[in-house]
Amino acid sequence: MAMPPAIGLHASDGESLDGRSSLEVTQQYLERRFGDPQLRAVVTSQWADYGLPPGLSAFATHAVIASHYLNGAWYPDGGAGEIAKQRVL
Repeated sequence: MAMPPAIGLHASDGESLDGRSSLEVTQQYLERRFGDPQLRAVVTSQWADYGLPPGLSAFATHAVIASHYLNGAWYPDGGAGEIAKQRVL
């Protein structure tokens, strides 16, 4: 499993998601790499998708979700209920 490119740029050489960072808490991981709290807030903006705040989630989970969005995923305006309202043709 690879890190999203935007996050991978900040990973130290030789570190992979298979290493200690994979189960490290997202907040701790990002605090070591990003000094600006506003940047950390932007980088963790998808935390609600997997249900745990950055202080409780594994970084690997965050990396997978962030990669999903960076590769073109989207969430419908109005929430998941909008999916059920769509007519299937």
